[in-house]
Amino acid sequence: MNKELKDYHDMIDRSKKEGEGSCGNCALRRDNGPALIECADESPEIVVVSESPAGKPEATKDIKQWTRSILISCHENFLKELPSARNMGHFIGRLTRGKVYCPDDPERTHNLYWTHTLKCFIQNEDIGIRDAKRKRGKHFRSGIKECSKYLADEIRKANPKPKTVIAVGREAARKLEGSGFTLYEVYHPSSWKSKEQKKSKLKLLRDEVVKLGLEDLAPGCIDLDC
Repeated sequence: MNKELKDYHDMIDRSKKEGEGSCGNCALRRDNGPALIECADESPEIVVVSESPAGKPEATKDIKQWTRSILISCHENFLKELPSARNMGHFIGRLTRGKVYCPDDPERTHNLYWTHTLKCFIQNEDIGIRDAKRKRGKHFRSGIKECSKYLADEIRKANPKPKTVIAVGREAARKLEGSGFTLYEVYHPSSWKSKEQKKSKLKLLRDEVVKLGLEDLAPGCIDLDC
């Protein structure tokens, strides 16, 4: 990850801790974080944007350990049978054929930058489990609104001209419309869209990555049974 992006991560972290800028009125900012995954490459050609890092991990307070477990899960489960593919880590692993995991540095992604529209975990001590499960509650909506102000600049700092930006879910895609990136929306794995609808979106993405010659998103990697 280049220094400019690292500095931007640090700025978001400070804003959360000190309650400044977009983080000032957000109920989620008291959580540990930010929940952002670093990239091993200086200028990744692929950017994946999902909606949120979901609930706060209960087993650890160490964000790096959480990140490592997510990326290892992506790597280990990408070839397994996932008829519903509802787990985001497994979904990203399947989407990238497991190459999201960087074995030389297991706390960073490999050859792509993966971020979230929402920079905090949905659940913290103030919000509780019920709102976390509902996910579309007021905290989620306000967090998406505030955090999305970071997103376009964050991507540009990762790479001013990525070959493609993949938005996983309508919420992520909506926040990037008009940003000037080559944007492809795929349905979130937990979406209630039909299997055929999900596959049609993935087919459009598959056709494009073949044209772009993106090795980490080869044709076979997007044949998901969502």
